[in-house]
Amino acid sequence: MRFFDADKRPCSVSSFFYTAYEQYLGLVNDAVLNLSLSILATFLVIFVLLGFNLWSALMIAVPVVMIVLSMCGALYLWNIPLNALSLVNLVMVGSG
Repeated sequence: MRFFDADKRPCSVSSFFYTAYEQYLGLVNDAVLNLSLSILATFLVIFVLLGFNLWSALMIAVPVVMIVLSMCGALYLWNIPLNALSLVNLVMVGSG
C-alpha cells in the first residue's frame, strides 16, 4: 500500500499486523483446496495399497471425509476461527 505525504514523497505502510492480515484473504479457498487434495491423496494411496479395490477404498475414505466435516463443525461450535494453525490441524486429520 503506497501513500504520499505532504511533500509528495512516497511512504509505505507496513507492520506485523498487516502481513498477518494478508494470509486471511484467501484462507477459505486454501482450506478447501488443501482439504480436497489431502483427502484425494489419502483415497489414492488406500486404493493402490488395497489392490485397486474401489469399494474398500471408499469404505475407508468416506469416514475420513465425515471426520473432517465433524471437525469443521466442532470448530464452528467452539467459536475457533479458521486460521493457519487450525487449517494445518484439519489437513492433518484429512490426510488420515
